[in-house]
Amino acid sequence: KHVLKDIGLDRKIVSHNSLESLQKKMNKIMSPQDIGRIPQKIVSNFGVFTGNQWKNWTELFSLIVLGDVLTNEDLECWRHFVLASRLLSKPTLTNDDLLLADALLMQFCRRCVRLYGEEVATPNMHLHAHIRECVQDYGPVQSFWLFSFERFNGMLGKQPHNNKSIEVQ
Repeated sequence: KHVLKDIGLDRKIVSHNSLESLQKKMNKIMSPQDIGRIPQKIVSNFGVFTGNQWKNWTELFSLIVLGDVLTNEDLECWRHFVLASRLLSKPTLTNDDLLLADALLMQFCRRCVRLYGEEVATPNMHLHAHIRECVQDYGPVQSFWLFSFERFNGMLGKQPHNNKSIEVQ
């Protein structure tokens, strides 16, 4: 989200008009049903995508639809992040997968700073530097990501309540 909004849109690398083009391209892509909800309405609604929708957009759609929008240098930077994300999202990881994902994330962060300036570096980008140790300590990312927790919070939030004493209800 940070890359698309704060870097892409705010720096005019991606225009709002090109977001409509991205959505049209995404709508033409046939994808398997088992990947979960596909991100819709990227033009007006990308700020409220769930974590799983961001993962799907990043790993499955972004490189395809951004190919005509980004410069080669911008696309190559983004490709490093996408490939690292794909590796880290696997249910089982080898040590080689983990080392490659770590190297790709570090290249992504360095390229972002070089291309867009130090002000684009966020605490989450710094945390990319520690993902390898996290996975070594806790196992594959799938074993400790919070997508299901986020989904259940959304379901709870849709339940009728009186806006008072919600915890008791």
